Amino acid sequence: MRDGGALPPPVVAPRRLGCRGRRGDRLSHALLDVRHRWARLEGEPRRPPGPQGRHRGVPLPGGGRGDLGPAGPGRRESVSAVELILAIAAVAGGAIVQGSVGVGLSLVAAPALVAIDPTFIPGPLLIVGQIIGIRHIIVEGRHIDWRAVKHALWGLPVGLAAGFAVLELVPETIRTILIGALVAGSALVLLAGFRLRQTRRTEIAGGLTCSFGAIAAALPGAPLGICFSEMRPPVLRSTSSVYIAIVGGVGIGLLVARDNFGLHELRLIGYLVPGMFIGLAISRLVRPFLDRAWFRPAVLSVALAGGVALIIGQLV
Repeated sequence: MRDGGALPPPVVAPRRLGCRGRRGDRLSHALLDVRHRWARLEGEPRRPPGPQGRHRGVPLPGGGRGDLGPAGPGRRESVSAVELILAIAAVAGGAIVQGSVGVGLSLVAAPALVAIDPTFIPGPLLIVGQIIGIRHIIVEGRHIDWRAVKHALWGLPVGLAAGFAVLELVPETIRTILIGALVAGSALVLLAGFRLRQTRRTEIAGGLTCSFGAIAAALPGAPLGICFSEMRPPVLRSTSSVYIAIVGGVGIGLLVARDNFGLHELRLIGYLVPGMFIGLAISRLVRPFLDRAWFRPAVLSVALAGGVALIIGQLV
């Protein structure tokens, strides 16, 4: 230039696409334009297109995920009135059992809750179980077997790692079948009267399987019921509640960190709280029947039927 200023950057012509690329690009834009015009005719607001095909829900290079829709995989924005009544009834039944025996909330409630909305598992049901466990810790804290809790903690890291591996890597349908299988299998083992001699090894195994079951299926209590079967009822209730509280606290923190627990799960907890209080109130009346020969088999039979029904519902 005459004034000696800097020369403007050279203009680079856009790269010409091949015939196939131009046609494909024009076709995709034409289809999107038709889609948006049709949406406006139907009275729907126009929204920008999200990632499609194999990019839908896949981690993107800049972080985050492709468009999963407003509810994400397996999530529902709301439940119907009938489903809400069923969820409250399921949690009430589980709270009656856990409030009287010390474990059993997930055995009874998990199959019905997973059928309504899979995201009831693990976070919301774990937190409801923590609230019930607080009652046992406060009222029966003097019976806690701290030695058993200390041994069970050795299995905590491995159990949590295995549980999160299942939660992150296993597809939802297979995980639902796994939950049904764990519920049915635990009920069968307890119905058969299988008991383990309580040693340091069985306590560590109980801690590991409890941690795994809590994260993978919100099912922490059944392994402890088997491994702590020699404990008296007050000791079993208080000791199991302390360990499950530790597992639940660590597990919920990791779920939040992994973006597996948020406002949707908090709303689901609100659906479960009424059933929890109803069950706790009734459990005080049920405790005198704990020694009856029919009580334990009846509860476990309900859990077994629920687990089998959940498996059949996924396979059919």
